[in-house]
Amino acid sequence: MLQVIDNSELEQMIDVKDGEEVGANLLQTLSDITVEKCHKLKYLFPISIARGFQQLERLQVIHNSELEQMVDVKDGEEVGANLLQTLSDITVEKCHKLKYLFPISIARGFQQLKFLRVIDNSELEEIFGDNDVIDKKEFRLPQLTWMCLEDLPRLTNFCHVDYHFIFPTPRLELLEVKRCPKISTRFSWDEDNKSVHAEAKAPKIGSAKDDSHEEKAPEIGSEDESQEEQAPEMGSEDESQEEQAPEMGSEDDTQEEQAPEIDNEDESHEETSTGLICGWNDFKNLPRYIKVEEVYSNSHPTE
Repeated sequence: MLQVIDNSELEQMIDVKDGEEVGANLLQTLSDITVEKCHKLKYLFPISIARGFQQLERLQVIHNSELEQMVDVKDGEEVGANLLQTLSDITVEKCHKLKYLFPISIARGFQQLKFLRVIDNSELEEIFGDNDVIDKKEFRLPQLTWMCLEDLPRLTNFCHVDYHFIFPTPRLELLEVKRCPKISTRFSWDEDNKSVHAEAKAPKIGSAKDDSHEEKAPEIGSEDESQEEQAPEMGSEDESQEEQAPEMGSEDDTQEEQAPEIDNEDESHEETSTGLICGWNDFKNLPRYIKVEEVYSNSHPTE
């Protein structure tokens, strides 16, 4: 066990000079690391050290105000999926300069991860993020049992947009997402495979539909103005306006019919962002998981 606690002047866990080679067996027997209140620490480990952790199971990173990266990844540096793959318990709390925990290239290797707690990190935007490009877009965390995302005001997605994580049940027992007002990730239930899906979405829910309503509004208004201009010419136009009124009303009706769809999206987003707490018996109440192929087939029906 390694505990580094209340070291306000510590800038590096291990001092590795540029170009210096580090033996892969350094710290390889460590199973538990806690780093707390090290307010000058910018990152935990360089990749050269992280590659040597062969038995690391538990990582707690708490109240490190200047921490910007968990693992220091340089531009163009290759990151393999076998990095930190023995981790089963991750806690990250009160690290207010972190933008994401790990790049997806590392997170895809978390096949032993059981517990994930991410609490009160004010600048965190994604749990697994960065801009690393991976051909595979879908990843499973087969051992995940308990996940808590709480008090993350800037969190927009669980992972980078276009990527997709799957949490199988019955292994998954609890999913909590509380006070994450900007999150746009859709958590859904796959009845066929008995699993919960986390699909990253761009944080623009219903904006296109709202814009379309705003664009239509002037057109309806312009019809009213043209009717007012025509009114002095013919008194009978009042009757025609009355006849036309239901048509305009029908447009309003169609908008009212469409409105619940937007509201549904907003409600599902609000439920996710402000108070999603799901246990084993609740996963079936999540929105139904819809495959991309199913969406395509529904929008392009065949005879």
